[in-house]
Amino acid sequence: MDITGDWRLTDMALTKSVQIGDEEVDIYISFSADSTFAMWQFLGAGRYAPYVGKWSLSEDILSGTYDDGYSWGNVYKVSLEDDTLTLEATQNSSDTY
Repeated sequence: MDITGDWRLTDMALTKSVQIGDEEVDIYISFSADSTFAMWQFLGAGRYAPYVGKWSLSEDILSGTYDDGYSWGNVYKVSLEDDTLTLEATQNSSDTY
């Protein structure tokens, strides 16, 4: 499965309630062929926050590490149908993006 390219969050199902007020949640991520990623999150902070690091995909399981050495908060089962990439958390959560 090839997930390289640019993606934008269009829907999410969270197991925990997140209060961000009336602010828009907007997330973009770019997975590069060299196993690096760049992500921009707008989560009510008034600006986009950039995050970069490395990603890996093995047997439909996606994981990653930020450049500061911290791992992503979860590992994700990946499915790709047409132009829709779905990430389903696999550890301690059933969040879906």
